[in-house]
Amino acid sequence: LGMVTPLGNNAIKSWNSLTNGMSGIERWKEQTDFTLGVGRVKPFENPEEIKKLISANPRAMDSRFILLSIIAAQEAIVNSGLSPEDFK
Repeated sequence: LGMVTPLGNNAIKSWNSLTNGMSGIERWKEQTDFTLGVGRVKPFENPEEIKKLISANPRAMDSRFILLSIIAAQEAIVNSGLSPEDFK
């Protein structure tokens, strides 16, 4: 399982936040007149790891969606017990 959500940047953090009754919905602080809440993925704790990921996958810079998908997919592969070589 791999997850990048407003509750956490990996499956364990997301699950722990969810089971502890936390919400990933918050007021959008950049928009003071915005009345609805939003669920945003928070910045990552290890930006160096993200830079390494982007250098290995230049298309990750095409959109944030692609980057978050790659991060979740990599977590899912690690949690599956498989290695990237198993997919070749």
